[in-house]
Amino acid sequence: MMTCRFVLSEIDEGEIENEDGYSIFEPKVTLIVDGNNVFQPLGVDGTRYVVIMHFREAAIDKTLKMIRDSTATAEIDGEYKYHLLGTGFSFILRRKGRWLDVYLEAGNGGPTKGVNKWPQTVHVAKTTVQDWVEAVLSLSKMLSEMFRRLNAVTYSDPIFQKDEAKLARLEDWTRTNASQPAD
Repeated sequence: MMTCRFVLSEIDEGEIENEDGYSIFEPKVTLIVDGNNVFQPLGVDGTRYVVIMHFREAAIDKTLKMIRDSTATAEIDGEYKYHLLGTGFSFILRRKGRWLDVYLEAGNGGPTKGVNKWPQTVHVAKTTVQDWVEAVLSLSKMLSEMFRRLNAVTYSDPIFQKDEAKLARLEDWTRTNASQPAD
């Protein structure tokens, strides 16, 4: 059971259908870990206007780095920062072995509507590397399906298809590592 997932809302399909849909699609994004919305400690229920496809691109690359680190050793410690492009929010993941401490940063690199104090970084959750990879994969596959259905030209673009190939590597990793305990 996946305990970490991204939720998109306020989806404007017209943005996806637009010839510039890849760059202008900006839904509201929420992250749920163990049933809890990680934005709530900062007094908001998510963040609006995330340039989601560019976030997806960066998230796939950072997550591939995370699994390469996993391949090297399960005991690796490290930090991974996922900026929600178009906003002042970032997820900072601090890794200890197979576990990730999830922090939400409200910075001054963009809008943080509803957050009264910034910059600030708050510990919001703990999850496994496996669950995080599955959350990024699930979000990415959902976005791929939206573009395949609503904007076939963009979906067929070589840049989009390059990310699709990277998603296949994430999917292979989740299948291979699904049975490993988190410790």
